[in-house]
Amino acid sequence: MFAAFKKRAIQKHIRRNIANRDVSRRNEPLRKLGFLVDQDLLNDDQLLFEWGPEFGIHEKDIRVLCYLETKDKKPTLRQNQVYHKNFNWKGEVHNGEAEQFLAEPFDVLVGLYNGPNAYMDLMVSASKAHFKVGLKGGKDELCDLILGASGTRLDQIKKELKKYLRVLNKIQT
Repeated sequence: MFAAFKKRAIQKHIRRNIANRDVSRRNEPLRKLGFLVDQDLLNDDQLLFEWGPEFGIHEKDIRVLCYLETKDKKPTLRQNQVYHKNFNWKGEVHNGEAEQFLAEPFDVLVGLYNGPNAYMDLMVSASKAHFKVGLKGGKDELCDLILGASGTRLDQIKKELKKYLRVLNKIQT
């Protein structure tokens, strides 16, 4: 029963976030890059930090937040994770790392997840990023750019992202 309330509340928050989105700074050049990653798609998020030089930014200007469906029983030192349990029945995120990540005004935010995922969609919609990029199969209304690459093909995603960011004058390299 609470799952239905939770899904309805999440959809309501997504619609509200889309309607209230500020698009005035959409054309800013790339200085800060954020990734929302489905942990099932990419186990080693350190690979994303290596993209910095190709996009003309430093590694310190890249942030990654990973979403896991269920919390692993093994202890971990990783701080950049959010779980579906971190969302209450009202559709609000209760995770300090996630709240800080979503409040960060990234110049470009890339959602690396396939298909519809209510929790990932909510985080993309709630992000204060100026320009949002998604993968095929995601919700078109959430993102400014949808890449045709699959989430499992990281090299193809990087190539397409670089091509479109160059066309949009967000990067010069």
